[in-house]
Amino acid sequence: ANAGEKKKKKKKKRDSSCFSPPVLALLPGSREQELRHHLPLMRDACGLLARDDDAPPGTRVVFLALPHHVERIAAEAATWPLPAEVLPSSTSAERAAAFNASTAAVAATGTATAQLFAHGVPHLAVYRAHPITELVAYAMAKNRHAYLPNIVLGRSVVPELLGWDRATTAAVATEAARPLRLGSATREGGGGGEGGAGREGSGGALE
Repeated sequence: ANAGEKKKKKKKKRDSSCFSPPVLALLPGSREQELRHHLPLMRDACGLLARDDDAPPGTRVVFLALPHHVERIAAEAATWPLPAEVLPSSTSAERAAAFNASTAAVAATGTATAQLFAHGVPHLAVYRAHPITELVAYAMAKNRHAYLPNIVLGRSVVPELLGWDRATTAAVATEAARPLRLGSATREGGGGGEGGAGREGSGGALE
């Protein structure tokens, strides 16, 4: 019983250390292709943040990963340019706890970005697909936005870096650095919409 208790305490201590601000949450996606495209992008962007001192001292990276991706992402996190840990996030409660503690986030466009918006986390939406898929998508696009909150509001309340030409290492690092520098002050007020993820400091995308 004592051994089990010690193990639980150790795990609790490790998890709570992830939430010492500033925290940059990374959500690279749930599909194999998304991980293949987004993990290198996020790694290189974090490398720029670390190299150029754009990330505030003590910045930690927290990956939110589905259980079947934890081992793979943990291997990446072991050599990440910034201190990084991986948290399984199979339930909404686990994600909510991580979102509420995050200073900023970079996420693959999809369910994760909608959840970040709802929790008022300053974030940016990124997505890289197969080049041919992107060409077809651009050709068929009728709206300059692909992110739902931006479509509904008709303006960029959340930065969108979509496609290999826009989702570059430098662009991701620049957009992520802004809310990180502003720190926890960007989270005051909570909530989504323009008072949450779309407020100033979320990535400088207010137009």
